[in-house]
Amino acid sequence: MRQGPFIDLFSEVFGVEHKSVRVMTRALRDAGLLTTGARGVNAPHMTFNDAANLTVALLSGQTPGRIGEIGPKYLNAKLWDVEITEHPDTIFSEFVLTDDTTAGDFIAALLALYAQDIEQEKFKPFLSILGELPPVRIEISESGQSLSVNLQVTHSALLDAHYLFYDFASHDEFASQFPAPTTLDETARINTLYHEHVEKRGMQTARWIGRREIMEIGKAIAEADYE
Repeated sequence: MRQGPFIDLFSEVFGVEHKSVRVMTRALRDAGLLTTGARGVNAPHMTFNDAANLTVALLSGQTPGRIGEIGPKYLNAKLWDVEITEHPDTIFSEFVLTDDTTAGDFIAALLALYAQDIEQEKFKPFLSILGELPPVRIEISESGQSLSVNLQVTHSALLDAHYLFYDFASHDEFASQFPAPTTLDETARINTLYHEHVEKRGMQTARWIGRREIMEIGKAIAEADYE
C-alpha cells in the first residue's frame, strides 16, 4: 500500500478529514517518521511501523507542527512494568516484551497480529468462545501524556493485560522532586502520584481506537497488492 491509499485508509477508519490526515502524514515524513523514497509507481509501500506512527500521531491530539517533537516521545516510550505473559494460550506468545520494548514497536506488532488469518491455530480458542478476535484498545491520554494498550491475551478472559508506556518531559519534571526510584514499587508510587497530579487539572482528554480499527488497518496493510 502506497502513501495515497494509506492516507485514504486512515481517513476512512479514523473518521478524520482527508486533508488533515494528508497534512499529518507529510509532517511525519518530514520528521523522518514515515517511509520515504521515489514517487509514482516506484514509491515505497507503507509498513506496519508507518501505520503505528500515524496511529499515534492522530491519537495524540497534537498539531502537525508539533508532531515531530511530540511523536517520538510517545513512539519511543518504554513499558514502566514489563508484564511477561507465558500462559500457553496467549496470543502474544511470539512477541517478547523487554525493558527496551517501545510503544511504536508494540503497536506495529499488534497491527500485524490482528492482520493475520483468524483461522490460525492460536486464534481458534478465541473464535470458539468469543466468535471473534479478542478485545483490544489503544489509548493516548493527552492530559496525562501516556499511551496504554489494554488487551485480552487469553481466550478464557482470565488474563487481561494493561501495557502502559510513557517517558515524557512533564512526567520527568514532576518526578524530579523525588529521589530517583531504585525499585519497581518506588516507580509505581511516583507514577500514581503523577496521575493524581494530572487529575487535579479537571476534565481529561483521551483518544482511543479498538479492535475494529486495529483489524481494518492491519489487514489493509497486510493485504495490499505489492505487484
